[in-house]
Amino acid sequence: MKDLCENKGLWLKKEKYEKYPEILVHEYKRMFTMLEEGQTSGVLLQIKDMFEIMLKLPVLAAISQIYHQEEWNQEGKGLLYSIVKKPLALGDWRNIANRLGKNKDIDINVIKLIQKIAKQYKDYDLVEWRNTNIGHGALKLDTDASFKEDLEEKIALITGYFDDEEIDNIYTNFKISTQESFQPLEENQQAIETIQSIIVMEKEVPMFPYMFIENNQLFFYDTYYSRKKKTHMLNYTHGIKKEVYGEIHQKVTALHKTLRKDGDLYQDMLDDQDASLEDPVYFQIERMVLEEIYNAQEITRPFYLEEWVKGCLEKEKGIFLLQMERGMGKTTFSRALDQLKNHTVKIKNTTVRGYYFNDTYGSKAAAFASGLTYTLKRGKKAENTPLDYEVEALEGEIEGIHTGLQNKKEAMIKFLRLCSSKRRKKLLLILDGIDEIPENEIQEIFAFLPPAQMLPENVYIFITSRVDEELAEYTKKQLNTLGDVEKLKVHRNDENNIEILKSYIKKRVLGLGEQEPTIQEKKKIEKILQLCENRFLYLNALKEITTSTGQANLDALLEGQHQIFQYYLKVLRSHYGEKYFYHIKKILCILAIAYEPLTIREIAYLMGDEKRSFKLLGFLKDIGGFLKTERSNRESNVISIGHKKLQETIQLNYASEIKELILSWCSQFEGIQVEESEDKDYSSAIYDGEQHLTAHILYYVTYYLKKDKAQRGFRINPAMFSKIFNLNNQYLFHEGVKEYQVVRGLAGYANLLDYEAFLSDELITKIQMNQGILRSTIGETGNAIPHFLKAIKHLKNKMPRNIVENKELLAQIYYNLAISCRGVWQLSDALKYANEAMKLLEQLHKRGELSLHRLLLDIYIERTTILEEQHRIEEAYKSVEKAVDYVEALRESNHLEREALTAFTYSKRANVRDAMGDYEGAMEDYREAITILENSQNQEEGHPQELTYQYLNFGVTYANTHKHQEAISYYNKALELIDALKKQQAIINRSLFFNLYNNRGQAYFHLDRHPEAIEDYHEAIVMLEDMRKDKEIDNAILYIYMDAYMNRAASYAQQEEYTAAIQDLDKTIEVREELVEDFTRLKKSFDYISLAEAYLGRGSIKDALGERQPAIDDYQKGLQYFEKSKSSPKLNHQRIKHYKDRIQALMKL
Repeated sequence: MKDLCENKGLWLKKEKYEKYPEILVHEYKRMFTMLEEGQTSGVLLQIKDMFEIMLKLPVLAAISQIYHQEEWNQEGKGLLYSIVKKPLALGDWRNIANRLGKNKDIDINVIKLIQKIAKQYKDYDLVEWRNTNIGHGALKLDTDASFKEDLEEKIALITGYFDDEEIDNIYTNFKISTQESFQPLEENQQAIETIQSIIVMEKEVPMFPYMFIENNQLFFYDTYYSRKKKTHMLNYTHGIKKEVYGEIHQKVTALHKTLRKDGDLYQDMLDDQDASLEDPVYFQIERMVLEEIYNAQEITRPFYLEEWVKGCLEKEKGIFLLQMERGMGKTTFSRALDQLKNHTVKIKNTTVRGYYFNDTYGSKAAAFASGLTYTLKRGKKAENTPLDYEVEALEGEIEGIHTGLQNKKEAMIKFLRLCSSKRRKKLLLILDGIDEIPENEIQEIFAFLPPAQMLPENVYIFITSRVDEELAEYTKKQLNTLGDVEKLKVHRNDENNIEILKSYIKKRVLGLGEQEPTIQEKKKIEKILQLCENRFLYLNALKEITTSTGQANLDALLEGQHQIFQYYLKVLRSHYGEKYFYHIKKILCILAIAYEPLTIREIAYLMGDEKRSFKLLGFLKDIGGFLKTERSNRESNVISIGHKKLQETIQLNYASEIKELILSWCSQFEGIQVEESEDKDYSSAIYDGEQHLTAHILYYVTYYLKKDKAQRGFRINPAMFSKIFNLNNQYLFHEGVKEYQVVRGLAGYANLLDYEAFLSDELITKIQMNQGILRSTIGETGNAIPHFLKAIKHLKNKMPRNIVENKELLAQIYYNLAISCRGVWQLSDALKYANEAMKLLEQLHKRGELSLHRLLLDIYIERTTILEEQHRIEEAYKSVEKAVDYVEALRESNHLEREALTAFTYSKRANVRDAMGDYEGAMEDYREAITILENSQNQEEGHPQELTYQYLNFGVTYANTHKHQEAISYYNKALELIDALKKQQAIINRSLFFNLYNNRGQAYFHLDRHPEAIEDYHEAIVMLEDMRKDKEIDNAILYIYMDAYMNRAASYAQQEEYTAAIQDLDKTIEVREELVEDFTRLKKSFDYISLAEAYLGRGSIKDALGERQPAIDDYQKGLQYFEKSKSSPKLNHQRIKHYKDRIQALMKL
């Protein structure tokens, strides 16, 4: 590579370019120096930076000129808006340059600079070049001839651009002029020393707010994040991106706000679209990098595994399971078999396709069904031809699988059979990493997989997983459903594995090829095995060191794992140079102290960037051998340091960098704003970085304080505690909050309580209350109760109890405690706490110390619900009457937040009246609720969906009076309204869907319209299974919702589809009996009647089919549950007699 430096025709003469602006001089010189010092990867990134500066410098000069015009025309507004409307990718800067090149209102010399660099971007497709070359890592480049040619071409382009006579003349007369100083608006912000103008051919162009100088560092405007209202500037000299505040940020924000109001501009520009044309390329590379980190090993062919697989294929059909410990190369071997992947292992007359459960998306049931369908239909690449096309593709010929299928196994069997028969070959389907499927997805995925004995002839399924000791119980349970499976278990100390590793070390690490190692070399091999714990751990790094340097001192390296790591970093430093290696150090520091594994987006945020980059992917790929990825319930897989010892090594070696990093996070945290904004979707992944920092900033501060006993340059601002609390609430208390966000928020509250001595009593009480609320949110209702009890105790012991605000807070805690107690069926306690809450607020209200209060309405309604569940309907009615009176008082005094609350309260009374048998009164209340919602002029969020609930309730009441056709009309109204909401992309509660379809199905059943009933029950069941999978419903609701299976079974029976009916009843019994065990263990209240009905219903069908003994068994089991039921004793007695008589009759046959 150094010979490129000696090619004088490739470079500008020093005396020529030294007249240019300092930023161009510095970056051009650095490009030469890096190449001269052998920093090949750094040169690649430096060339990328150089092209960006060449584009952005004149573009920002032009934009600034427009910005400072007295009046903007429509084109000027459009150009200004293009800079702030969304986060800018390189392709966006190129597009802006293309538009500016046609503008006649800008200085002609600036236009010439833009037009010529824009032409280079177009002629050489520099955006595509950047996207395909950055993000693939640093190593293996030195030996790549095409890489060298590419460098030479791009350097020549840059030199050629400046060699142009016009460009040279303009930049020779291009000066950056410092003008005036100003102070930041906030005390905690660093002073920006100077702002400046650009002087182009003696014409001055003001550059504020698009460029500034701070501490002698020049910063370019980089991008504006309108959703978060953040402005980022970029310093190319040091590779630093930073968020700015003060006047610069205010002007950029004001510009966005002003231009966004322009209706024509808004339509023309499609505001706030974060997506870029480059995003698909980015995500493709990101997934590849994550996959490479996941499989950071390159193995020698394991012939013993190949022979085992080929032996299994000699059978007629089958499922075989390969179990290996983590890091032994399961996935690499699977990819070697796969004809669509590496395919280094050939199997004759066999189609081999693989599906890999190695990322969050791929482990979802829907992704599995669609991905497997696509994979099995795909052809393989044609061999022995220069043409790039596939053969043996089945696209369009056969139907695949999907999650909406009723009999998934049957569909899978049919699909596999056709894939084999159409190609007239055996079919080997690889399912790699089955143990990586999360618990909430595994049951539905295994619902597709038939037992071995059901497979068609010539079809084989090859499954890989970790060994039993490393498997979760739910994975073992599902594997047991596959029947007679042939297994091969390989542990890392097994002889076959050791031989593979030795072969790899000999050939790839020591470079001995087929040569017999000496005694000394054999000792090295043993030492390497010991260091790598008989896995491929670190072997890839060792190989990269030896191949990239050719002179690694293995003796020094083999003293310990950290030596390998440190030497590898030394190699990377030599490839990148200090400017870019700085970022690798920063990534390692972040991961070494991270509270939790991080997504790439979160890593980017903690590095000070709001957007992931190709450069970041390249850095991650280079250190991938030391990282591990794991499944997560976040937007993508998460990354962490792969070994505890490595983590400690990084913390030790980069202690000062870590302290600096934590201090930067404290500054970054100060920039996060507490905002009460309804238009922000805090459940979006774009806030994950912010929420991580908010939740864990005190954890990082604690780390800093432990490492720096003197606490030099650092003190905790007491305001930090309340800000963390308020931000946590901002991220967590909104619709759509995700479970991982709640778990993270709980950790944030726990971190706050570690500093309890610094917190006010009110803050401690509110934290404990919020911990309880969040526990309930993620279904940990029982775990919520201790938090509420602690909050009550703290408030009573530490806070003045005669203050109205404290009494309100106490009532709020009692109210939430009542909800939690009801959630675990502690109904007596629930009523006690609801009464305490009610008494507190009623007393305040009577004394005139408290105006009308929404919380009291909530308490009345919660108390009514508790009484309903205790079957104390008369008392429930009195309670709900209070609620109705109170909501009307709120309404009359204009204290009502929204009209929908009135509708909900009337609906609640309707429910109670319905339970009392007062159907006319219930209908009157439902009608009032519907009228309020239909006539409401306030189109508040959630209002139309609330109306659908009232249509549902009205339909149920009509059904209770046996007016089923009228009930159907209201269910239809609700579904029509939902269709309209879906077109508006509204999120619909899936329980609502379930109840509408299930109840309409029952109405069709009573009208003897069984095909329609079955169709609706099927829709309800699909929704139910989705809610189960995503844990949207708790076990108490699931127990009730299983009625949908029983209802469908009844319709199947009426149609004489007895097999289908029995399958549904089997499912009902299986799930409900598991739930009964759970309820019994937790001492939860429940009724056995539905379980009794399932057994008796199945017994009746088997009786009708002449299956005498199975019918007797089901009747007897059903009667056992019937006798335990709390439902009508008189009715139970009559039915018990009927079934006992039937059992006697059957026994006599």
